[in-house]
Amino acid sequence: MTQQIQFREFEATDFDDSLLIAREAWPDDTAMLPETFLRADIGLYFSLATWARVATVSGRVVGVLLGQINNDLNLRGHIRAILLSIRQVLLVSLGAYGRLPRRFTFVRKYLATEIRWARNRPVSDAEVTLLMVAEDYRGLGI
Repeated sequence: MTQQIQFREFEATDFDDSLLIAREAWPDDTAMLPETFLRADIGLYFSLATWARVATVSGRVVGVLLGQINNDLNLRGHIRAILLSIRQVLLVSLGAYGRLPRRFTFVRKYLATEIRWARNRPVSDAEVTLLMVAEDYRGLGI
């Protein structure tokens, strides 16, 4: 593949292409979880990001990089992030995304992971919150 990789800011029209990459990246999860959950989960990553870029080849989105720059988040931004995450957990718990197998086990494990992540998170000025690369372009410099 000798095509030129271009990087640009994420645009709202890139969301569906991002979902295709997510399905490739997590085939076991996407087979088990309803489509509406995947859309909401990836949407949460995008809504929490303060920095978003996509990699394209011939106009096709082949990679997504989301980040959070702490200087871009004030107290209101941090509270918003927490509330959005809580909202997501509540929607899953209430079955808003359809029938999840063992949804309360899913929520319990999700919360345990988030708590461990918060405790062990290194202090930094920024962090990568999501990195996805289309299967055909992995290992090619994205």
